[in-house]
Amino acid sequence: MYYCYKGFPSIVLMAASDADSCFILVDCGQYGRISDAGVYRTSQISKFLEEGKLNIPTSEFKVNSTERTIPFMSEGYEACPLKTYLLKPYAAKTLDQEKRI
Repeated sequence: MYYCYKGFPSIVLMAASDADSCFILVDCGQYGRISDAGVYRTSQISKFLEEGKLNIPTSEFKVNSTERTIPFMSEGYEACPLKTYLLKPYAAKTLDQEKRI
């Protein structure tokens, strides 16, 4: 189970960092054969996010000097699900060059 689909030894590391790029959570040890979505689904990080145990502020903050406010969120990658507390990028396969930029 600790081999990826290419046949190489593989152990998955999933981590979360703060705004200063310092690791605040690390989940290591998933099988290399599990898909990225499967890794996210079974990780402690996803469970903590779902249960609200990461002390992410629930209030909103103002954008620059405007009246517009947005909530605090976490940013994932394409394999992560889209949730009210978790952003993910658009699928790159469906974007043309102008939209990617």
